[in-house]
Amino acid sequence: MIMMKELAERASEFYYTKQQIDMLLRACQAKITELIHSLKQVNINESNHIFEELFEIQIILSEIKNKYLFEFNFNDFLNDFIYFFDRQDEYNVHYLYAHFQQSDEFPS
Repeated sequence: MIMMKELAERASEFYYTKQQIDMLLRACQAKITELIHSLKQVNINESNHIFEELFEIQIILSEIKNKYLFEFNFNDFLNDFIYFFDRQDEYNVHYLYAHFQQSDEFPS
């Protein structure tokens, strides 16, 4: 019976932790959206700090997804963000900057 009690406790902890993770992922998505929208307010030369922050977020989310939450399904927005911000070179910065000047959606 002790094992069943522990199982119930762990399930409760898991549920609570999952709810917290979901809340934090929604906050990440809101921050990413805010940063992408802010790209429209600056020229490419002034966008470096925005891209640096986006790339920092991408690195952390990618690590979390691949190292800790590989069984956890990120939503399409976060999966697209991780994919399109994976390349952190100058060409990709120019490509993404030009794209987000025209659209709020990720490239298709």
